Amino acid sequence: MDDLTTLETIALIASPAFAAIAAGASWASVVQARRLARESSLPVLQMQPIVDPRDEHRGAVIHNAGSGSARGVGFVLVDGNHVAIGNVRHGFLRPGEVVHVHMDIEATRDGAVGMVVCRHHQSYGHAWTHDERHKVYRTWLLRRPRYPGTQEMFRDLFPDSADPFELTPAGFAMTRDPK
Repeated sequence: MDDLTTLETIALIASPAFAAIAAGASWASVVQARRLARESSLPVLQMQPIVDPRDEHRGAVIHNAGSGSARGVGFVLVDGNHVAIGNVRHGFLRPGEVVHVHMDIEATRDGAVGMVVCRHHQSYGHAWTHDERHKVYRTWLLRRPRYPGTQEMFRDLFPDSADPFELTPAGFAMTRDPK
């Protein structure tokens, strides 16, 4: 009889503990599903600095590799002491869309640094660098959108680079890949 009472006591204690573990796993699953659903509707912008082989001019390819549309798309492309700062035509990039930026300067041997920025449907500011670093701009406490300027974003992502607004502006043109 004593063994049965001990087993019943253990069952009474263990049963709520197992139920709490199952509830925790369920909660974690819901949090993960929400995160995946949110991330599946986000833009993912990629920037690749290039050199045009025809004329040795600097350029960049901007691609929305995500599944969400990007709004307010802008870019900064720095090569040596020249910079191209602008917006992608009307400011929108659909998923899978590609834009080519062609600068009016010859490429330097040092290479180029670049950044592309946008907002998504929840209005959070996003910035991606040419080396695929990504930062979301929102307030820390309430997770509200934050709207820093292009200059602040560039300084934040490239603290050791010169201020792009103090460099020599270079002309540029854009073309879109046909779909």
